[in-house]
Amino acid sequence: MTPHSLHIRLFGLLELVESSRSLLPTSPKARTLLAYLILHHNRPIPRDRLTGIFWPDRPDARARRALSHTLWQVRTALGPVAARLTTDEHVVSFTLSPDD
Repeated sequence: MTPHSLHIRLFGLLELVESSRSLLPTSPKARTLLAYLILHHNRPIPRDRLTGIFWPDRPDARARRALSHTLWQVRTALGPVAARLTTDEHVVSFTLSPDD
């Protein structure tokens, strides 16, 4: 499998492009979450931290469901580079380079 070249712009309007194809989620919350993960790339971020940042007013169970749904939106939008987004029960991370 060949690595996918991903071009990212975080300043100004968020932009993610792979092979001339935009990979942005349509949801503003999903775009913001993706930008956050990119800024903190290659570091596992606890799900509890993400729910506290993005859904601070929701009960824990609802916030975790919202996070899971938003991560699904991000993964769907990333298409061929979705493997850069790794998740498990406790943490989420985004890898900038497949070689990292």
